[in-house]
Amino acid sequence: VTNLSNVLMVVPNQYVLEVSASVPGRNPSQIRRALPFAVEEFIASDIETMHLASGAVRAGQPVACQLVERRLLENWLACLNAVGVQPGFCVADAHLLPHSAEEGAVLFDGGQVIVRTEGQAATLDRANLMLALQTLTIERLTLINGDLSEIERAQLENVEVAFDSRGSSTIEALASFWRGQTDINILQGAFSPPKNRGLNRGWGVAAALAGAWIVIAWGAMLAEAWWADRQAAELDQEARTLYGQLFPGEKPRNVRRAMAAKLGGTSSAEGRGFVALTADVAAVLPKAAGMKALDYVSDKDELKTEISVSSFTELERLEQQLASRGVQAQLQNSLQEDNGVRAYFVVREQP
Repeated sequence: VTNLSNVLMVVPNQYVLEVSASVPGRNPSQIRRALPFAVEEFIASDIETMHLASGAVRAGQPVACQLVERRLLENWLACLNAVGVQPGFCVADAHLLPHSAEEGAVLFDGGQVIVRTEGQAATLDRANLMLALQTLTIERLTLINGDLSEIERAQLENVEVAFDSRGSSTIEALASFWRGQTDINILQGAFSPPKNRGLNRGWGVAAALAGAWIVIAWGAMLAEAWWADRQAAELDQEARTLYGQLFPGEKPRNVRRAMAAKLGGTSSAEGRGFVALTADVAAVLPKAAGMKALDYVSDKDELKTEISVSSFTELERLEQQLASRGVQAQLQNSLQEDNGVRAYFVVREQP
């Protein structure tokens, strides 16, 4: 692997869960050991399947944390490793945008926008931008590589709007904001890069960053497809071996259906699937609510989603409406915020 000292790996913000945890402890070492247990309540999956990266750890202060699915991060790094690239930093794209307690930024990227404020980061459809901006309490807003309509600007009466044109593409805009350091480098722990690697400034960074972005975008899909095909092939072979032991001499085309027939039943349905589950949630979601994140687990036919609603009453109504559609919404966690309630659901077909 070529040790490139000027490679920054940028990953889509929607794959990164950002939380803040208050952990008691007398020193940073104790706090770091307790962090996984403190953030476990914010995720629907097993904490062991997640990679946890943290910001500065100080006793008596909340710790900013970012969680990424471990297998996904491993696949991204494997793709870069395969082409001889070893990044020194890994950052969620939204975290490159400028922000402060009073100021936020919006980067326009075709049909999507990346929004960044103090303590918040999100990737949204362009159509949902104003819903998000109206929930923010900021004094200034910087629009990067895009603009609001006259009607949208009129809705931001008390917000000073500035414009910034950065390069001809999203990747160039992100590269121009990089200053060689970040609040949280996702490459921590087992994923830490070799030491003694600085990150040079200039357009050399932009070129390397652009290459890493493209490799990740395409390589991650190829890696996941390859992994899925391999797992499917291995499971199919195991199933055929077991069937052959139980019923010698038979070689069915579809082992699952054949086994179901032997047991006196029929094969089960494939489940509702990502599109159907997403449509069910969208159909009952109130207009003022927002869907902040989606994660579909295909082998369990589960949709993990983060939803923002106005009240707990609206949250209960949403669960009831999903139940009436034959969908089970299991509430994992809910948090009271200034602007409403943030809830984490696991949505699946009712048994």
